[in-house]
Amino acid sequence: MYEALWSDKAPKDAKNNFSVNMVKLKGVLEKIGGFHIGKEPGRWKLDVLEDSAYIDYEAFMKLTQRIGVEAPDRAMTTAVLEIVQRGAYLRTTHYEWLDDVKFEIAGQVTDLLLRYMSSADKHAEADFILRSANAIFLFDNLNEEALAFKCRSLNQLGRHSLSRDAYEKFAKEYKESYGQEYGTPFVEVSQHG
Repeated sequence: MYEALWSDKAPKDAKNNFSVNMVKLKGVLEKIGGFHIGKEPGRWKLDVLEDSAYIDYEAFMKLTQRIGVEAPDRAMTTAVLEIVQRGAYLRTTHYEWLDDVKFEIAGQVTDLLLRYMSSADKHAEADFILRSANAIFLFDNLNEEALAFKCRSLNQLGRHSLSRDAYEKFAKEYKESYGQEYGTPFVEVSQHG
């Protein structure tokens, strides 16, 4: 942490800066109430007391624990979409030690949404399936299953040119990323399966 925050400081100065800022942070948290910061062996821990703050990660973890036991229904999937529609988890934070956590969350979101879309009513829920596919693209912009759901939903909604545009954008990004043409033709991707 010292290196991430105070890489330009000597270790002793970085440690001092950390201590000073931790005292200030504790003071701010005491004024706000509902939070406690303390040290445990080998780490610092921030406790949120009595549901005094909404933490989207915590809400997401509670939902995914429920979904692990139950099949995702519309209400659960809507709740997940409300959390993830703002973008990928910690998308602007780049630390190697977070990569596994971010990857795991992206996988959970993708799996959950694909499970729901696979069993959803393709006609009655076309808008919702489209929202779900767009949410997957926030985590994995080259997800072929999400592309198929998106194109099919757009066609179902009568937005055929937008379906073609989505396919062409995907195919372009695919070629830029992999150096080869996307092999599945539009007709196959966009037809209802």
